[in-house]
Amino acid sequence: MKTLAAVPGFLASIALLPLHPIAIAKTHYPCEDIRHYYSSTNGLHGIQLQKQLGSIVSVHDTIPYRKVWDALMILDAADVDNPEGSPDVIEIYSLRAVSKQLAGRPNGWNREHLWPRSYGLTDAPSLSDLHNLRPADVNVNSSRGNKYYGECADTFADCLRPANREAAPDTETDKQRWAPPLQVRGDIARSLMYMAVCYGFHHPDANPPLHLSDSPNVENREMGLLSELLKWNKLDPPSREEQLRNERICKLYQHNRNPFIDHPEYANLIWKLAIPQSSTAYSPSLEAWVNEFHYTNKGEDRNEFVEIIVKQSTDVSALQLLLYNGANGKIYESLPLEDEKVFSISDGGSGFLIYTTFVRLQNGPADGIALVSGRNEDHHEVVQFLSYGASRLGRRRPGVEIEPKWADSPSTTPQANMAVSMRDVDSAFQGAGQKAGLEIWRIENFRPVPVPKSSNGKFFTGDSYVILKTTALKSGAFRHDIHYWLGKDTSQDEAGTAAIKTVELDAALGGRAVQYRELQGHETEKFLSYFKPCIIPQQGGVASGFKHTEINEREHETRLFVCKGKHVVHVNEVPFARSSLNHDDIFILDTKSKIFQFNGSNSSIQERAKALEVVQYIKDTYHEGKCEVAAVEDGKLMADAEAGEFWGLFGGFAPLPRKAASDDDKSADSFSTKLLCIEKGKPSPIEADSLTRELLETSKCYLLDCSAEVFVWMGRNTSLEDRKSASAAAEELLHRADRPKAHIIRLIEGFETVTFRSKFDAWPQTTDVTVSEDGRGKVAALLKRQGLNVKGLMKAAPVKEEPQPYIDCTGNLQVWQVNGQEKALLSSSDQSKFYSGNCYIFQYTYPGEDKEEYLVGTWFGKKSIEEERSAAISLSNKMVESLKLQAVQARFYEGKEPIQFFSIFQSFIVYKGGISSGYKNFVAENDIADDTYTGDGIALFRVQGSGPDNMQAIQVDPVASSLNSSYCFILHNGDTVFTWSGSLTTSEDQELIERQLDLIKPNVQSKPQKEGTETEQFWGLLGGKSEYPSQKIGKESENDPHLFSCTFFKGNLKVTEIFNFSQDDLMTEDVFILDCHSDIFVWVGQQVDTKTKLQALTIGEKFLEHDFLLEKLSRETPIFIVMEGSEPQFFTRFFTWDSAKSAMHGNSFQRKLAIVKNGVAPTLDKPKRRTPASYGGRSSVPADKSQRSRSMSFSPERVRVRGRSPAFNALAATFENPNARNLSTPPPVVRKLYPKSVTPDSAKVAPRSSSIAALTASFETPKMNLIPKSSKEANAKTNNINSDKNAKESPKNNKIEAIQEDLKEDEAEDDDGLPTFPYERLTTTSSDPVTEIDVTKRESYLSSSEFKEKFGMTKDAFYKLPKWKQNKLKMGVQLF
Repeated sequence: MKTLAAVPGFLASIALLPLHPIAIAKTHYPCEDIRHYYSSTNGLHGIQLQKQLGSIVSVHDTIPYRKVWDALMILDAADVDNPEGSPDVIEIYSLRAVSKQLAGRPNGWNREHLWPRSYGLTDAPSLSDLHNLRPADVNVNSSRGNKYYGECADTFADCLRPANREAAPDTETDKQRWAPPLQVRGDIARSLMYMAVCYGFHHPDANPPLHLSDSPNVENREMGLLSELLKWNKLDPPSREEQLRNERICKLYQHNRNPFIDHPEYANLIWKLAIPQSSTAYSPSLEAWVNEFHYTNKGEDRNEFVEIIVKQSTDVSALQLLLYNGANGKIYESLPLEDEKVFSISDGGSGFLIYTTFVRLQNGPADGIALVSGRNEDHHEVVQFLSYGASRLGRRRPGVEIEPKWADSPSTTPQANMAVSMRDVDSAFQGAGQKAGLEIWRIENFRPVPVPKSSNGKFFTGDSYVILKTTALKSGAFRHDIHYWLGKDTSQDEAGTAAIKTVELDAALGGRAVQYRELQGHETEKFLSYFKPCIIPQQGGVASGFKHTEINEREHETRLFVCKGKHVVHVNEVPFARSSLNHDDIFILDTKSKIFQFNGSNSSIQERAKALEVVQYIKDTYHEGKCEVAAVEDGKLMADAEAGEFWGLFGGFAPLPRKAASDDDKSADSFSTKLLCIEKGKPSPIEADSLTRELLETSKCYLLDCSAEVFVWMGRNTSLEDRKSASAAAEELLHRADRPKAHIIRLIEGFETVTFRSKFDAWPQTTDVTVSEDGRGKVAALLKRQGLNVKGLMKAAPVKEEPQPYIDCTGNLQVWQVNGQEKALLSSSDQSKFYSGNCYIFQYTYPGEDKEEYLVGTWFGKKSIEEERSAAISLSNKMVESLKLQAVQARFYEGKEPIQFFSIFQSFIVYKGGISSGYKNFVAENDIADDTYTGDGIALFRVQGSGPDNMQAIQVDPVASSLNSSYCFILHNGDTVFTWSGSLTTSEDQELIERQLDLIKPNVQSKPQKEGTETEQFWGLLGGKSEYPSQKIGKESENDPHLFSCTFFKGNLKVTEIFNFSQDDLMTEDVFILDCHSDIFVWVGQQVDTKTKLQALTIGEKFLEHDFLLEKLSRETPIFIVMEGSEPQFFTRFFTWDSAKSAMHGNSFQRKLAIVKNGVAPTLDKPKRRTPASYGGRSSVPADKSQRSRSMSFSPERVRVRGRSPAFNALAATFENPNARNLSTPPPVVRKLYPKSVTPDSAKVAPRSSSIAALTASFETPKMNLIPKSSKEANAKTNNINSDKNAKESPKNNKIEAIQEDLKEDEAEDDDGLPTFPYERLTTTSSDPVTEIDVTKRESYLSSSEFKEKFGMTKDAFYKLPKWKQNKLKMGVQLF
């Protein structure tokens, strides 16, 4: 296929994928040569240009209407770079990705004619013209009907926004007009302009011609609104997706083009209409608008607010809300959107954020609010201006008089996310939920009154409370959970007020919080997790007339509490009597001088341990930490002193009664889940064979009765009164005498919890349309290549820190390849070279805080066979067992490796095919072509990574479609080697390709190729040009972590989520899973039985299979098995970690009892460091560390000639593996990627004493050490620590002293004791480079003053930075 010619606004280097939806002859169509396609239009305008374009584009092939489905599946595929492989298409009005399989189905998508059929489309070719057809949601398509395009007319008060509940939030419609999403308004405008040109004169089906105008008319075939379409064409220029679509229609289907995509300027040349500079124009670069505002013109200003919708990718630092006084023409307040003290920010879904501010608005004649862009007050761009006056509000546009609606009347306009009016929201909630943490209000006289933070967790039985938990998510948005807590003695009126105020608070937060009803003694685990270890409500209340009293604030009162719960503790006070005790629960008796914990014989160890946390809380809170604690076991009689004392307080021992059945014990197994619709405040059952999402209508509220839980589902387009009525109906449902106590959970449409969704047989997967900073950078790069100014866009994107491995990367690595049922140890030169058809086992030993740490992992290639995968797991299990289960075990799949894996290997290569016996037999038995890599054949490698300490080369198919503009590639055919740099790559990316070339094809000169300037020989090796992607291959990002307690029995896995978790939640008797989405960790306690320990990997795989959070977890997600006491830092970083706790003796109860009684934790003896176990008959000696360092430097003249002294070369020749392929690697240098890692014996190398003696004899007496100061200090420290030890060891363990060389006469000396050289001679591009230095530490040879000038910091400060950050800074000044 031919490359695209350069056209304005299009990327010349993008080629087409080899698509085959229709049989295509190798004909060169005129539309492919864009330069000549429009050559006859030069100098034309108006009707002449329109006619000439019509004569050009009307000559095209006609697609049968029945084949339009297949074409749209390619043209509008969700993945524009791989349309055939994409399972989804993008709907034009909702911008959602939907399955291709739903084509033509009632709940799917159909073929939307942008120019409606009723406006003159009756037969082919206009009926099936692909430029005019797009996929659209069935319901949205029906809503649009044959409305013409345009924003809502100001004369209509019934503008609906969004236009349909399934449409995008920024759509709108009235009785006649339809405004599509901002993102595609230009696309639609250009499609209609094409139709007016193609069928405006030469209508092939003999129908009347089509026209555009501002007076649309079905009979005259006039579509519009022309002025709106012209404006949209200007404000929303052609995107890459739109251009690719145009190109594919040309080459694959109709063989014509849309001229307005190639030349948007044709629109004005034809219709000669000046585009009105509307003050309400939406800028596509900003994509922000005022969605709703409210002001009061009677009495005091209460609950006045402005709500602004902003696309997540927008740079809000330039946006301001200006409040305008119409009487004097002045701005009385300016509110920057980036000020989080002024605006609360919440997630609006579909890639939009909602900014809300409560502010007093003036209400004089012609007052208004303006959303503007720009930091310079003299050069503001008006994004939107809204004018209102006196008692009316409306929307004013230039030259258009408006018919405003009354501000006092209820809003009839459904908003983008909710239809709730805000004017009745209580002022106490103003500013709530703007920062992470807890906020609590108590209901007093039917009003919420804030509770001081010092009183958080203190509840009174006679009161009702509203509690807001705000959680900051990794995405930057806030999640809100609202609870209303009802004390057992609270009045009905107070309880009702709390329920209503909860709905109001939710409205103030944007209508997307999950709301929970909490009854004293029956609280949800999530609620109790906010107040660990427990809440103990106190007597008293406001409305009840009780006086608030503090427990034991005067004379101590003996109290008896019952404790229930394994993860959080429900604490309830019970009568101080023997009859309150039973064998199943745990009881705490609080006396003046001693606290007793009575453990029922049927209670679990975990419950007893959790109850001890309550004992500690009581001891600290009510005894100032000064009282005795005693544990009494059920069944121990008077013979035990503490048991005797305990029973004596009850008047002596007596048999305990059986526990009476309570509501909590009633089984809900037989209960059938019911769905009820709220009609006029009353619930009515919904009869359906199964529960599906389609049963829930957005304009209604529903109850889902699950016995123990009652969910209230509220549609987005329901009013505040509807929601209050639904909540009241749920309360009434639970007041029935036959009902057990239950939790009420209220949900807003679009923000349903996982638990709620799991109750339905079918719930559609939701797609989060978010714009990452990576994507933002790619857009900026594409725009820059088109010659556009991207300064603002690039400035908005913050610097993205690389993910950190949180593991010391200076350890020792051993790798085995699985061969059938055995494993074979790889040499150090081959241990980072894997084959996609093989399986591998690795053991990484590295220094921990006080002992050697181990990571034993398996790696499965994409083409590896199942038998060898099973063998790898079995062999790695034996290795872990031999290490007494003290190793972290990991399971990785090719393409899903975590950062720890790449950081350990540093340089990693994946070849195609396999060399194991199992793979070879499989290929032969199944008659599959063996594509195993050979150095003398054609091979293409994609180079990726973040730096020299994390770089990979992945072999891909040697075809042009494997290229990607975001990566560098190595292509070789024997000794003919090309390096290819994509147009979106950085200098750091291009540095990596040279490093990887040293490993793949050392000592071979390569031919550099840059995207767009390739030679014919390069394309010839790839089989010719074709289209290839430009976006980086996405990696699963780390999400907010979730902790689960696990029960695994007979192959069935059950999990319970632990909310607001801490280290104390990890019980030594249990198995837990920490789910971070990108990785999962299976934590196994010391007291877990051996059988379950050996099933840990199976438990992790079952967790991935079930996907309990419905987060689309891949079955190939990395799994880490972590044993208690051997937790690595990349696990403990999710906790506030105390290593002493995981090193304690005994079970959970014994450990916590020791802490409660003594305040200290008994710890296990710290294991000593030991030499790691050896496998495969080869000792894991420190010599293997020689391959750990892979720092290299490059000269522009000779790409891979390294500058180092003859002494270093001699040493390297002696100690490097003679079979190593990387002949240009410099001598070993210890790397520390993580700043807190412990420095090992960095100078240890393999013992070759005779070589050392011969080598040192060739040197003169050294005068100066050329190793940089940081390395010297580390070595000196290590030498001191190990001096006594080394004196006793055999010569085999002696260390080689650092090589020292003479200082030349003309070299200066710095404070570090190193020679100094000018910066110009130290750079990697120097024309007069310094020789005989450590090229990995070029910066250390700068003088102190020049170092500070170049790096902006001292050397000491520089060497305290993480290694990866040092390397980035060095790259920036060409010293790396």
